[in-house]
Amino acid sequence: MPENIPLLQTTDVDICIGDKVFARTLNLEVKPGQCWCILGRNGAGKTTLLHTLAGLHSPTTGQVRLEGNPVQTLARKYIAQRLGVLFQNQEDHFPATVMETVLQGRHPYLRSWQWESRTDRDIASNALTQVDLSGFAERDVQTLSGGERQRVAIASLLAQQPRLLLLDEPTNHLDLQHRIQILERLRDHTRKNATAIVMVLHDINLAARFCDHTILMSGQAQIRVGESRDILRTETLEQAFNYPLTALQTAHGKAWLPQ
Repeated sequence: MPENIPLLQTTDVDICIGDKVFARTLNLEVKPGQCWCILGRNGAGKTTLLHTLAGLHSPTTGQVRLEGNPVQTLARKYIAQRLGVLFQNQEDHFPATVMETVLQGRHPYLRSWQWESRTDRDIASNALTQVDLSGFAERDVQTLSGGERQRVAIASLLAQQPRLLLLDEPTNHLDLQHRIQILERLRDHTRKNATAIVMVLHDINLAARFCDHTILMSGQAQIRVGESRDILRTETLEQAFNYPLTALQTAHGKAWLPQ
């Protein structure tokens, strides 16, 4: 892929469901090495936008491109080798070990009826180590806590090795330690491997600390897009969340507390 082509691009995208409009003429470019967040109040359309970027929901008008190609025209296997999606909740209807679950991230690279190789298992083991679950390989996923299951889902995405990660609330169920640790490792992974992340977050301060670009959804199709330093301002955030905030300066940059 030529270096000047964004990993993900939207051109004049409108997103509507029924008579509800979530986005109008949305234009953005996600480039290698960038970490984006989607922020906004409940019901603003954050998950709907993420699913549209993933090709799971078609825009009403406009186009979403993955590595320069219209995402709706691409084969799912092609997409799965380049784009990984983390959903809000993980459901396990059948028993499976943690290793078997993480190895699902390798399936886009396998032929029909092909078994995972030693290399695939090594990649999966390394992914488990990155999320501090190296001793959990033989555990049944149905016995895990919510936070442990969330880390297994993230490990599966790391094993998938896509160039673009679309994450819906990746800190869901995580305790404080793992919340910071996982976001640090995802950000470092992005910088080291020239990949990119777009993730839905509810915590303004996590967004400010880890994301260099922000999509701020205020509802009624009002969206601000740009570098986080330009978007994450007290007055703008107060308007978006309809609540007064107090800005503080910390060792990791600016943070906000509700008044």
